[in-house]
Amino acid sequence: MPRRVKKRRKLAENEFEEYMDYVFPADDESAAKMSKLLQLAQAWKQKQGQVQVQEEVQRKEEDVEGPREEENGEVQREEENEKVQRKEDEEEGQGKQETDKGQQEQQEGQQDTEA
Repeated sequence: MPRRVKKRRKLAENEFEEYMDYVFPADDESAAKMSKLLQLAQAWKQKQGQVQVQEEVQRKEEDVEGPREEENGEVQREEENEKVQRKEDEEEGQGKQETDKGQQEQQEGQQDTEA
């Protein structure tokens, strides 16, 4: 059964109007559920804000302290990878020089036989 509620609304600066409104039980329940949902959403938002603040503090601490051990390990791995890459490049370069020499010798041999 709906409840009858007397409400007032402002018309002008000093003028109000009274009117009767009906509140149904289903509206009360849905409003309560919505209120609970809004409370949960607000709590989640606050928690997210705290997490972001903590992450910013950690970043600032890392900037002051320098890279962490994990990052040092990554830097060392990167340096090792660069060394391996340089070695591979040098080996390719040496192999290329050897094939170039072989080709030059073949060309010289062909020129000698033609002459």
